[in-house]
Amino acid sequence: IEGSPALTNPVIRQIATKHQKTPSQVIVQWLVSLGVSAIPASTNPKHQQVNIEALGFELTDNQIQQIQTLDGVMPGIARDGKGHEGSSEQIKTTFKNLLSSNVNVYWIDQNAHYQFQSEIGASESIEIGTYKGHTFVAQGEDGEIIGRYIIPPNAAQNGKHTVEISSRHGRTVTDEL
Repeated sequence: IEGSPALTNPVIRQIATKHQKTPSQVIVQWLVSLGVSAIPASTNPKHQQVNIEALGFELTDNQIQQIQTLDGVMPGIARDGKGHEGSSEQIKTTFKNLLSSNVNVYWIDQNAHYQFQSEIGASESIEIGTYKGHTFVAQGEDGEIIGRYIIPPNAAQNGKHTVEISSRHGRTVTDEL
């Protein structure tokens, strides 16, 4: 797993933080949860201990699904590395959760599939690299869609954009100066 882009994937890193584990431990546990016989090997005693500790926790069904939906792509980026409108200019978009409960943010890919991006805690923010024309939805803990957010064509002359998640509607606010 050493050097794998999965180790820096924000979804996997977030799950690792929640369990107080490393991203590699999360990946090993995910494989085990799928019934794969994961056999991590190392001659380094520290790595051996990390590998053993990978079996000392369980992922939730939701976390397993979040990892599964990554399907080998980084959040917010299509397989060709561009937005699905063909834009190659990446926009750093801050998603601000103004609610008093957690939300899950999904990117809707060119095939209309929801791709999990991140869980955002109450009154917290995250930053996602995305592209003009990309569409996101925020989903509440109850599974209801809170809002739909489209990164507008005129987004971010300086490469930054902000989306506020509040109540049961979608709202994209002005770009940061």
